[in-house]
Amino acid sequence: MTAWQVLQALPEAAQSHISEEQRPVFARHVLESLNRFLYSSDKQIKMQHVAFRKANDPDANYDAHEILKAARFCWRLMVDYSTRALPMTHDGYLKVFQISDPILKGDTILLDEGQDANGSMLSIIDSQRSVRKIFVGDRHQQIYAYRGALNALDRLEGFDEYALTQSFRYGETTASLATRILKDASNEERVIRGAPIETEIAVAEANLEPGKAILGRSNIGLINRALEAIDQRIPVSFRGGLKQYDPIKLVDVYALKYGGTLRSPELKRFRSYETLSYYAQKSGDADILSAIKLVDTRGRDLLRDMDRLTHAASCPRDPSNGIDFLTVHKAKGLEFDRVELSDDFSALEGRRKSETRAVSEVPLSEINLLYVALTRGIRRIDLPKGVRSFIQANWPTAGVGLTREEWLKTMPASAGKIPGGE
Repeated sequence: MTAWQVLQALPEAAQSHISEEQRPVFARHVLESLNRFLYSSDKQIKMQHVAFRKANDPDANYDAHEILKAARFCWRLMVDYSTRALPMTHDGYLKVFQISDPILKGDTILLDEGQDANGSMLSIIDSQRSVRKIFVGDRHQQIYAYRGALNALDRLEGFDEYALTQSFRYGETTASLATRILKDASNEERVIRGAPIETEIAVAEANLEPGKAILGRSNIGLINRALEAIDQRIPVSFRGGLKQYDPIKLVDVYALKYGGTLRSPELKRFRSYETLSYYAQKSGDADILSAIKLVDTRGRDLLRDMDRLTHAASCPRDPSNGIDFLTVHKAKGLEFDRVELSDDFSALEGRRKSETRAVSEVPLSEINLLYVALTRGIRRIDLPKGVRSFIQANWPTAGVGLTREEWLKTMPASAGKIPGGE
């Protein structure tokens, strides 16, 4: 569901006093509030779900009570299957199931990826009596907190816990770095052990190399790196297909600035590039903000470049002869011989590009994303300048050097060996 769909469904009386430029921002607040309810264990939408505070946006000519009323109205439309005014989402029918107080048949419930379960799902499991419950996951891989994930593993009491600290994917260099990151960010005391593999942590070169996977923090950041690849005539592919990375949104942002036909219903409501920029800044829409930045950077060449990217991504290729692009979220659970992180992990940087943050200043969800990304590579992990600077500033002896030669000098003697092994 999109903010545009919410805006279309709301009656005119609910928004007649709201200015045209403020309406998309209002609709986004309504959608975020509705989603907070869907992710929660609550059975009714309450003020605590409202994702808006007047003090944060004094220009808004609406308040939290109006958002709450609109969110409740949207929920009634979602469960009224006769109108189809708003679509029923996956989170929506899970909420309907939860509200029905279901009794699950069976004697055992096993929940995988427990760190990313939301309140609605956990409420269903908690309400089941006289069944054995098994929760599986890694609390440090919680990367869906923005979708209301509660990390079930931190809520468990009276459970026997079994930890797997031996990696079968990467070597001791990555294991040592991951251990330090989790210790400082999450007070994790367990030590991760590496597999008998040499894993190199190196510098991402300006010239891209075929045969690797590039992991992005965001869709737009990933598309930007892919455009650089086709500039160098390197074959590219997107895991799951390019359409999953929302290229239409980027092309529509271009159309708003330079003229053209808008295809995304969500962006058709914006009269100009300026009103879109206003919405993005007020609502904090990270995807739109990133798209605006890329459009400003590439200018009028972007449309031609996107046509080239669409064609290149649709051509079959030999996996060893090109580059595989995917977000960190899509890479979770996967592994690749060589991995590069794209240069869009902006939460690790300070206010200026040249600055880095202390690990205590970075949201835990962003540290978890970094941890997941770093542990996808088997033999080599290439880091962009921002990520490398962040690691060097916080863990200067972690073996992350500026060059391969410097990296080899800092390589611990135990790298590539399981402690106690040969």
